[in-house]
Amino acid sequence: MAILSLNNYAGAQAISEKFGDFDISENVFSELNRKVGRENIDGSWGVVADDQRDHMLYGPYKSWSYLGGGLVNFRMKIENNTADNHEIIFLDLYDATEGEVIASRAVRRRDFYQSDEYQNFELWFDFNQERLNHNLETRVFFNGGAVVSVADVSIHFDSFDSSLPEINNQSSASDEHVNYLVNKAIRGMHQDWLTQTQRDDSRNLEEPYLLKAPNANDLFFVGKYYIAWIDQTGFYGKMNGLWILNGQTGNDLNFVHREEDDRAVNFLIVAENGDGEWPENYTGAEHYEIPNLTAEYIGDKSVGSERRFAQYSLNEAPKVNANPLWDSCNNNTMAWSRHVRPIQQEQTSDGLILAYQGPITKRGDDGGQEENCHGDYLFPAESKNNSEGDPTITGKRSQVRLQVGYKLYADKPYLDRTFEIINPEGNPTYGYNNWGIIGGFVLTQWPNPHPLKEDLMRFFSSNETDRDLKYGPISLENVSPNYWTYNHSETEWRQPKSDYLVGWYGEGYKFSARGRAELGYSFGQELFGDKEIGDIGFCFCVAHGGLEVGGSVLNGYRHNPNNPYIVPGGESSGVVTRRLNLLPNTIGINPPPVVNVY
Repeated sequence: MAILSLNNYAGAQAISEKFGDFDISENVFSELNRKVGRENIDGSWGVVADDQRDHMLYGPYKSWSYLGGGLVNFRMKIENNTADNHEIIFLDLYDATEGEVIASRAVRRRDFYQSDEYQNFELWFDFNQERLNHNLETRVFFNGGAVVSVADVSIHFDSFDSSLPEINNQSSASDEHVNYLVNKAIRGMHQDWLTQTQRDDSRNLEEPYLLKAPNANDLFFVGKYYIAWIDQTGFYGKMNGLWILNGQTGNDLNFVHREEDDRAVNFLIVAENGDGEWPENYTGAEHYEIPNLTAEYIGDKSVGSERRFAQYSLNEAPKVNANPLWDSCNNNTMAWSRHVRPIQQEQTSDGLILAYQGPITKRGDDGGQEENCHGDYLFPAESKNNSEGDPTITGKRSQVRLQVGYKLYADKPYLDRTFEIINPEGNPTYGYNNWGIIGGFVLTQWPNPHPLKEDLMRFFSSNETDRDLKYGPISLENVSPNYWTYNHSETEWRQPKSDYLVGWYGEGYKFSARGRAELGYSFGQELFGDKEIGDIGFCFCVAHGGLEVGGSVLNGYRHNPNNPYIVPGGESSGVVTRRLNLLPNTIGINPPPVVNVY
């Protein structure tokens, strides 16, 4: 599928495109104090290898009135990006009034994609009320041993408003009743997220958890069967809340999942216990990763039989603490209060279409190395010849974009999640050195699920064919689309010792807690696209600590060599859709369960 040319997306991205959607942007380069170095002929400020270790630039000691997500961008180049991998530059944003570093990062030699080419280096931060009227300082510290030039320093802010989100009501209930339901859903995640004292000052960021609560830059969709919280702050429009509704008309519309105190329970993992807690090992309520099989540097060591070197994704706010792979790139994640605007928000006759787009960047290193974190996608030296992940060959970094979105339905019990790869003109071909986009919706903690969700996997049914399901502790015979099969291996999957993963099931499937289709106690999943997309499954993921339903989409050569998604420069993959069905229909139960079903 051909696309329009996206200029300057290789390596450093054009500033006008990259920062145009912030509420305020200011170039401060000319206001900075100079110390070590000298002015270059192109107007940049440069140092040479034997200059002393000290600050190249610092300042401007200004205060800003904006509260919210912020980013400082430093545009720099290095004469030689291969001599070693020492830390060459230290960047930070410093509160000179308080004497505190707000955000910082080290820049290694190999973090520069090319020698002698300017590149943007970002520094993310959340700017709260305590920093108002404080003098801020952006600083570039030279650590010696290289020829480096700084051409530009700019600072960018999003305004944050902690008042209530926009509500898109497409149910038959009154706006007043829908407002009541949305307020109840928010309070159900944390009782203090909706208290009047914290909503009085709509620009209050003193309470850290308000950064992670729904706010005015987010969106709530309300239909007949569900409420969806589309989180547009710190995320690329990710659904971090999903509340199942009873499908009733008018003001009889209500929650299905409620605890004894009438607290509404999120069907997804975020704050499901009402404590405001986010999962430690996921970036919100959906997981997506792109395993990259190209060596990050010459001599890089791959991991596992799959010969992975790094994991790529969208840069979103949460830290991930699952293991050293993910810990390695926890610094400098997107600001929690960064407002990510949709590139499409279209109301249709039957629902709402949303789309968001961002660069695919390095989110984890399989060897636990911190270099090139949040750097652009790494192509192999020769897209096809290096598809085996040769660690003696590295390649070229260039921006590839992932477009994600939703189709939310007014009166249907399902929703669609969409994915599309956009490979800008001039790039190498995408798809030879990766598996695909792996992940899915995270429904609850595992092996300690919320009590209302712990039985969701008790009965199983296929969508199309009679077949067996045998994988790890799960061994089900005669699975049929015409009836529910009781999952008799319940003990094993309830208390797993390691990840129990079912992949490449080959068709859609359904689960039920009660052996019938019932809102809140059954769900199904299926995929739609123009190629074979058989990797559909689920995971009792002990390593990440969640019950995940998904698989992989847009599979590359290494994951699906017979029919991969190969995307030349200047083209897109086309859209693939993952559907989550909250009321999948199947007839009867076979064999009958040997335990009571409530």
